[in-house]
Order: sequence, then C-alpha cells, then structure tokens
Amino acid sequence: MTWFKELRFATNPLDIRPNPNIIGLKEQEKEIINYILKEDICFVNGLTGSGKSSMLKRIQRILKNHEFIYLDAHDLPPKFSLEKELKKKRSFFDKLAFREFPKQKPVLIIDEFQSTDPRLILNARSKWEDPDKRIIKSIVVAQISRHLDNCSSSFKERIGSKIVEMRTLTNDELKEMLKRRLYCRKLDTNFAARFNDDALDLIVKSAGKNPRKVLEYTEIVFDYHHKKFGDINPVKRADYVISPYVVKQVLEESNLYVENIKDLKSAKLKQEESNKQKQEELNKQKQENSGKQGQEENKYYKPAQIEQTLEQKSEQKLEQKEFITANITKQLNDGLEKEILKYINKEPRTVKDIAKQFNLSNNHAKKEVDILRKENHLVAKNKKGRMKLWEVAPETKRLLVES
Repeated sequence: MTWFKELRFATNPLDIRPNPNIIGLKEQEKEIINYILKEDICFVNGLTGSGKSSMLKRIQRILKNHEFIYLDAHDLPPKFSLEKELKKKRSFFDKLAFREFPKQKPVLIIDEFQSTDPRLILNARSKWEDPDKRIIKSIVVAQISRHLDNCSSSFKERIGSKIVEMRTLTNDELKEMLKRRLYCRKLDTNFAARFNDDALDLIVKSAGKNPRKVLEYTEIVFDYHHKKFGDINPVKRADYVISPYVVKQVLEESNLYVENIKDLKSAKLKQEESNKQKQEELNKQKQENSGKQGQEENKYYKPAQIEQTLEQKSEQKLEQKEFITANITKQLNDGLEKEILKYINKEPRTVKDIAKQFNLSNNHAKKEVDILRKENHLVAKNKKGRMKLWEVAPETKRLLVES
C-alpha cells in the first residue's frame, strides 16, 4: 500500500505531472483565453516546473466548446502529419458532407516548442494565416527559453508582444496549492494541516519556490512517515504536527539540501516587520484620502482625468518594472559572476567545481558563491558528498535565458 492509499486518497495528490487545478495564475489564464477567442497566436513562456503544461491543460478544460490539437514536440514521431491530425477532428456531419477538414476550426497547442520541426511550424502557420484556407483557429506555443530559435523571423513578428509570462508563485500561493491538493474528501481532512506554518515555509524555501519541487519534497515527507511507521503512522492522527525540524531531517536523509531553520525564522520576522510597516503606511494613506472625500470636485473624475490617471499608473508600473529589471541585470553584468551563473545553469555545481572550472582558489570560489547567494541568484539544491550543490534561482534563470 502507498502512503496516499493509506490516507484514503484514490490517486497521488502530489503527482508532479501536469495538473489543470492550478492557482495564482488567473491573469495568464485570461490572456491565453483572450488570444484564442480572437483567433490569434500567442507564446507561453516559463521555466521548468512553472506550470506551462498544467495551464495548457486547464485552458482545454475551460473552453469545452472548442476543439484542440495538443502536441508535445518532444514526443512527435518523425513522420508526423498535421493534416492527419486535423482530419481526426472531423465530426460525423463533416464526414457526411465529405469535408476534408472539420468545419469547427481547432486550436493548435504546441508544448516544448523548441523541439518542433521548422517545417511543421510553416505548415501550421499557413493553415492559420491564409484567410481563404484557414483551417486552424488559433496557435498557442509554449517553451522554457524566451528565444524562438527554430522558427522564421516572420513567425516571430506574428507573435510580437503576444507573450504570456508564467510568473513565480508566492509562498502563500504555493502553500495554498498544497492545501488544495491534500484535502481528502473521504475523511473530510486536509493533511496539509499536519505541517505547522514554519515547516511549510521550510519546504517552499528549500524547493526554491518551484511548484514541482514543492510537491516532490512534500511527498518525500509523507512517504518517509509511511515507510518508517507503517500501521501506526502518526500522520493519521489529527493531533500530530510535523515541525520544520522533522522536515529538515527527512529531506537531508534523502540527500537534499535544506535551508537553515534559524535563517528562515529570521527572514520571516523581517518579512512580517516589512508587511506591518506597509500596512501602517496604507492605513495612513486611507486616512488622508478619507479627509479629502468631502471635496465635491474630487468625488468624480471626468473622462480626460480618468485617461490621464490610467496613463500615469501605467507609466509608473512600467518604470518600476524597468527599474527592477535594470537593477538585477546590473548585478549580472559583472564578468566572472555572470560566467559562474551560466556554468551553474547547465547543472548544479559545488564550490570545488567552480574553483576548478575558473582556475580559482577554493576560498575565492566560496566568496563568489556567497555573493551570488546573498543577491538571491543561487539556491542550494542538495549535497555531493559533504559539499553543497548550488543551482541558479528561478528568477535569475529567466534573466540568463533573456540575456
């Protein structure tokens, strides 16, 4: 019996395969649906484990009145025929009317787009673009890299700015994901409640905020209890609490690196203090605004004022985004640091690996790693012998891909 069967789940609730029940990405969902309804083309971009494939499955579930052709470019046979796939979508009435292709134009989704044969891309584009021969309603492509290297410049121009970015989920969103997954209807019990808040924070932080790894690390903890305790598994008891110390022990026994609990608590206190200050500033601003409500001329906006206000807000958001990106990019511009990040981005490395690759002393390499870690460019993955393996943080990976 598996751990999830023991807890009365029909299937593994922490399965890392694509799952349409995702959270925190409503804006991305709306964007993709809007492009499809407009019969347009769009590009879904995101790192490994960011939820691209899950989002594509969700879109198919939501748009039930649409026909979809979903292709995973990794698994396409050498002699794949798009025409044959399109013909499979013909309805009974299409066949009765001897139509070559379905009357209801399907939406073409290509996942792992970087592996797509360029000839297939040209074929798909012609079947979507030509108004006289249009037999594809919309095209949605998805891949990790921001650079579309395997398609023509004209195809890139068609995509233009129609790019949907899969953002990094927050701590709270990742914890909410676990709560939704770990609710057992048969027992009316949410097994996420077995973890105290610090334990969940430790899992999220140690997993580098990667949804797939959060699921994987959480399952390791449940599986450990199942194997160690068998029929007397304490997880089945409502009063049992999994502390961060238990999480740390279990994950380290699986040869995974785990964040320092003291550092985690310190960071949490700083975050709480920061949130408190923000709330106080917000309350102060509300009080100031409420004092102005008596002025009738400020009660309503004229159309021109609304337009001006929206423009100002849009400019502020753009400036803020550019400022953040510029600051992070500036940090990556240092020659050695950026080269180290590129080297680690290929696969996790130890300080010793870095020292050997760049002809540095171990102390020099350690200092470089410490700098990158403090700037949140690196996260520890697990261990290689007694040495920590370091990997590039999700947000920095995106910047390296775009640079």
